[in-house]
Amino acid sequence: MTKKKCRSNGTLFLLEIFFCVEDESEQILYFTRAILKQEKNPPEFERLIQESEQIVLMYTMKTRLSILKANSF
Repeated sequence: MTKKKCRSNGTLFLLEIFFCVEDESEQILYFTRAILKQEKNPPEFERLIQESEQIVLMYTMKTRLSILKANSF
Protein backbone atom coordinates (compact mmCIF):
# COMPACT_ATOMS: atom_id res chain seq x y z
CA MET A 1 0.00 0.00 0.00
CA THR A 2 1.34 3.43 -0.92
CA LYS A 3 0.36 6.62 0.87
CA LYS A 4 -0.14 9.69 -1.34
CA LYS A 5 -0.77 13.33 -0.44
CA CYS A 6 -3.60 15.29 -2.02
CA ARG A 7 -3.73 19.08 -1.51
CA SER A 8 -7.49 19.45 -1.38
CA ASN A 9 -8.56 16.33 0.53
CA GLY A 10 -5.65 15.46 2.82
CA THR A 11 -4.16 11.98 2.61
CA LEU A 12 -5.14 9.44 -0.03
CA PHE A 13 -4.11 5.80 0.03
CA LEU A 14 -3.12 4.04 -3.18
CA LEU A 15 -4.10 0.42 -2.64
CA GLU A 16 -2.41 -1.89 -5.13
CA ILE A 17 -3.23 -5.54 -5.67
CA PHE A 18 -0.69 -7.85 -7.22
CA PHE A 19 0.17 -11.52 -6.97
CA CYS A 20 3.44 -13.36 -7.23
CA VAL A 21 3.50 -16.67 -9.08
CA GLU A 22 6.70 -18.65 -8.87
CA ASP A 23 7.62 -21.09 -11.58
CA GLU A 24 10.61 -23.41 -11.72
CA SER A 25 12.91 -20.77 -13.14
CA GLU A 26 11.21 -17.42 -12.66
CA GLN A 27 9.00 -15.28 -10.49
CA ILE A 28 6.15 -13.33 -12.12
CA LEU A 29 4.21 -10.45 -10.56
CA TYR A 30 0.65 -9.95 -11.80
CA PHE A 31 -0.60 -6.43 -11.12
CA THR A 32 -4.39 -6.60 -11.25
CA ARG A 33 -5.94 -3.54 -9.62
CA ALA A 34 -5.34 -0.22 -7.91
CA ILE A 35 -7.70 2.16 -6.14
CA LEU A 36 -7.31 5.54 -4.45
CA LYS A 37 -9.19 5.93 -1.19
CA GLN A 38 -9.22 8.27 1.79
CA GLU A 39 -9.44 5.35 4.22
CA LYS A 40 -6.66 2.87 4.76
CA ASN A 41 -8.73 -0.32 4.47
CA PRO A 42 -12.05 0.34 2.67
CA PRO A 43 -14.69 -2.44 2.72
CA GLU A 44 -14.66 -2.94 -1.06
CA PHE A 45 -10.92 -3.68 -1.02
CA GLU A 46 -11.50 -7.30 0.11
CA ARG A 47 -13.94 -7.81 -2.80
CA LEU A 48 -11.33 -6.48 -5.24
CA ILE A 49 -8.76 -8.88 -3.80
CA GLN A 50 -11.10 -11.83 -4.35
CA GLU A 51 -11.85 -10.73 -7.92
CA SER A 52 -8.15 -10.37 -8.59
CA GLU A 53 -7.45 -13.85 -7.24
CA GLN A 54 -9.96 -15.24 -9.74
CA ILE A 55 -8.33 -13.29 -12.59
CA VAL A 56 -4.90 -14.70 -11.75
CA LEU A 57 -6.21 -18.26 -11.35
CA MET A 58 -7.96 -18.15 -14.71
CA TYR A 59 -4.91 -16.65 -16.43
CA THR A 60 -2.44 -19.15 -14.97
CA MET A 61 -4.72 -22.08 -15.84
CA LYS A 62 -5.04 -20.86 -19.44
CA THR A 63 -1.29 -20.37 -19.66
CA ARG A 64 -0.56 -23.86 -18.35
CA LEU A 65 -3.09 -25.38 -20.76
CA SER A 66 -1.43 -23.57 -23.66
CA ILE A 67 1.97 -24.89 -22.61
CA LEU A 68 0.64 -28.45 -22.30
CA LYS A 69 -0.97 -28.26 -25.76
CA ALA A 70 2.21 -26.87 -27.30
CA ASN A 71 4.34 -29.61 -25.71
CA SER A 72 2.01 -32.40 -26.85
CA PHE A 73 2.96 -32.03 -30.52
